[in-house]
Amino acid sequence: MVVDKDLNIKLWNKFIEDWYKVKKEDALKKNIKEFFGKKIKERVEGVIETGKSQELEDIKINGKWCNLKIKPLKSSGNIIGACLCIIDITNKIKEKQRLEELMRIKEVFVDILSHDLLNIITVIKGSAKLAKNEENVEKILDIIEKNAERLEEMVENATKYVKLEKKEDLDFHERNLREIIDSVIKDFEYIAKKKNIEIVFEGKNAFARVHRSIADLISNLISNAIKYSPEGSKIMIGLEDKKDSLLIYVKDYGVGVPDKYKEVIFERFKRIKRHGVKGSGLGLAIVKRVAEIHDGKVWVENNPEKKGSIFYVEIPKKRKK
Repeated sequence: MVVDKDLNIKLWNKFIEDWYKVKKEDALKKNIKEFFGKKIKERVEGVIETGKSQELEDIKINGKWCNLKIKPLKSSGNIIGACLCIIDITNKIKEKQRLEELMRIKEVFVDILSHDLLNIITVIKGSAKLAKNEENVEKILDIIEKNAERLEEMVENATKYVKLEKKEDLDFHERNLREIIDSVIKDFEYIAKKKNIEIVFEGKNAFARVHRSIADLISNLISNAIKYSPEGSKIMIGLEDKKDSLLIYVKDYGVGVPDKYKEVIFERFKRIKRHGVKGSGLGLAIVKRVAEIHDGKVWVENNPEKKGSIFYVEIPKKRKK
């Protein structure tokens, strides 16, 4: 593309014509400010003014990633305009993003190995060795079973987290959140009963376009509440319609979350060790990620009843396109 000193278009080739879907005869009647933003316009003006070439890398022009080279156009030693060379690097950027995504996935599994898997395997192996010479074999087998369950939970959570990071299979459908919450609560009835914990749900029918992972979000919040709640306590779950959004909350009467941890607990592998409770370090990270893919947010507050925490998730009824 070539422009004169007033930035009027003087040359419009086939590549640019296909890029912008504007015919040559129409483009030659226009100024580049009709095709480029303020930043590029100012760069072209700078080249014409100074006579020095400029280059912009990894920028978006008309929805595509590209590099832009701007050179002064001279005649008889005088600057009469500028030549703009646009190089489409969309495929290169996509490949770069794909490799970065693969690195993030690799990071997840390296973190899992370094944080927990080896520790669990060590416990299982050690317990198995003890069982050979231990009279109370039942106790040892119980330890092995619990650690095997932790291992299973960790692999399941890691798989879910990686899929959410990769943004795979993100189909959204109109669903009744009350029905989803009811279904998840039933899955936890046995576990809650073992600790004599009562789960109380308050909420009416409330609809929103959601991905199936919303059930994982609710499941992780309830699981977290049960883990950190004392025996014989109560967990309150609520669903509120906020006109354009839905608010889900899970209230427990456990030990609570200190202020300094209220943000970091939603990060991958960040957790607080309380009363010997251990987890994969991914549960609340999954909650945050699911909230994000719904254009929502998650946060935790102190239970105003002076004991425990309230985890909130707010998601819009309709996602941004």
